[in-house]
Amino acid sequence: MKTIWIGRDEGSGRDWLEAARKAGWEGRALPLIRREPVAPDAAGEAALADLQRGDWLFLTSAAAVRLGLKPLHSRFPLLQQARLAVVGPGTAAALRRARGQGLPLPEASLMADGRGGAALAEAFLNGPGEKADRERPLYWMRAKNPRPELAEQLESAGWRLVGLPVYRVEGVDGPVPESHQPVLLFSPSGARALSQRVAVPGSCSVYALGATTAAAAVEAGFQVIATLDQPSAQAFADCLR
Repeated sequence: MKTIWIGRDEGSGRDWLEAARKAGWEGRALPLIRREPVAPDAAGEAALADLQRGDWLFLTSAAAVRLGLKPLHSRFPLLQQARLAVVGPGTAAALRRARGQGLPLPEASLMADGRGGAALAEAFLNGPGEKADRERPLYWMRAKNPRPELAEQLESAGWRLVGLPVYRVEGVDGPVPESHQPVLLFSPSGARALSQRVAVPGSCSVYALGATTAAAAVEAGFQVIATLDQPSAQAFADCLR
């Protein structure tokens, strides 16, 4: 039986491991990264204190909701009145879960199709950004070292974007896949972490969840077998068959 590594731990990768099994593969969990909360620095505290009702807050990951919006909304109540711009099914699901837990968070004002900062920037610029107040900055809850596409596109369009680092991404130790065993990557951070684990990235092939992850995988030196546009375990199983 062919083996494929799923770039998550057993718990969060359960559906994907099962999808691989149904497609006739042996799936193995391969944790690559962990996300740790980061307390706002002085600049972040000042930016959060400067929030006004109706300001735009961009969320590009579930971790931004879990490690940023949820713990900070009570200290900075105007976060509860922000206009949320969200991209990616994982981010949207994290926001729904937080609201379902009774937290006084707003619904997303903008839900962009696709994945990654570039898709969210495009949706904003071609939608609410056409009429939004340019006197106010845009806010972005993010990792300490995010991919640059969101900032580049918004700033090139004349917007002032205030970054709010609320978590950091760290690689973790773990097994090293053999060269003939492909890996399913879920994020650019996972691609970078895997590139630091394998001796020769060019000898390793991957499946990538979304175009942003695929681009990061190519940049890291991996061979991309396929890019999954639909972030579902069923679509992954269909791709493996």
